Amino acid sequence: MSDDRRRVLVAGGGVGGLEAILALQALAADRVRIELVTAEPRFVYRPLLVGEPFGATGHAELDLAGFAEDRGVELRLGRVLEVDADRRAVRTPDSERTYDSLVLALGARPLPIVRGAVNFRDVADVAALQAALGAASTGARVTFVASAGSSWTLPIYELALLTAAWSRARTAGLRLSVVTFERAPLEVFGPNVSGRVGELLEAQGIALLTGTVPESVGHGRLFVPMAGSLPADLVVALPGLAGIAVAGVPANPVGFVEVDDHSRVRGLEDAFAVGDMTAASTRQGGLAAQQADAVAATIAAAAGADAAPAPVPAALRAVLLTGDGPRYLSRPAAGDGEEWATDPPWWPPHKIVSRHLGPYLASHPELQGA
Repeated sequence: MSDDRRRVLVAGGGVGGLEAILALQALAADRVRIELVTAEPRFVYRPLLVGEPFGATGHAELDLAGFAEDRGVELRLGRVLEVDADRRAVRTPDSERTYDSLVLALGARPLPIVRGAVNFRDVADVAALQAALGAASTGARVTFVASAGSSWTLPIYELALLTAAWSRARTAGLRLSVVTFERAPLEVFGPNVSGRVGELLEAQGIALLTGTVPESVGHGRLFVPMAGSLPADLVVALPGLAGIAVAGVPANPVGFVEVDDHSRVRGLEDAFAVGDMTAASTRQGGLAAQQADAVAATIAAAAGADAAPAPVPAALRAVLLTGDGPRYLSRPAAGDGEEWATDPPWWPPHKIVSRHLGPYLASHPELQGA
């Protein structure tokens, strides 16, 4: 019996990949046959990691084998090595998989930017930050850095604010500061939100230095090219991101994939890219989910479903953890009318706002573990 469903291969089990799968199934149902190829067996909900050094509930992880079984998706563990667009095939170390439509959601590689700093991005970094803060002496100068190349700076403000609360609770008397390449804190959200973040920092006694790009740490100093140095006993920095090169996938000089406003890969037919691997000025989970939804609509329409392809809206929504309750931030796709709220304007009130993945995680706790 022939299977005339459209074969969709999703490469990558992060936010973009999982959102694409769920959106495709919602739009196209049995018109598509989906295969997930990923190098990692688990999906890690990274935005919650900032709370772990301070004793917050452990981050969520999703078992991808359980997800695949629940959703009726074929799962293949392996790293994507090459895309052969002519043959519509993806090669991994031990197999070759064919497709009608390809969704690339391979993420990016963290790249330390500030030499000598404690970097914070992933699960392995939690213990290092805990140890560094635990070893800091009373009154130590702790600086949090978002340097050029950090396309999503919100976690550095969370780390600073959560450290301030942690320091007060332990009467550690840490002297905190944030150094950022931005002209204003979280400027991507607009002046209203940026001003509110500045007020929060000031209220917590956290000094702010904007428009600054540090290079390295040493001998109790944070060095800034052409501008000298600043005193700092401990420096915590967000890493930058580097593109993940995949043979056969066009990329710009720094390794990121150029896409159009529907997230199609420029130069490849029936291939799409979403999330951190794309050449975007801002890389964030909620934006990856919006890309994935747009891709799913395009593929579903090609499969004959009643779907209306549309450009990626790129509305920005996020949750800022402050140590004194979360703040809900949003900026419409048009770029004006940004909002700052203490009550969640979306549900579930996850840090990654997504049409399908958020509700799925909320309704399947049995697949999650910390």
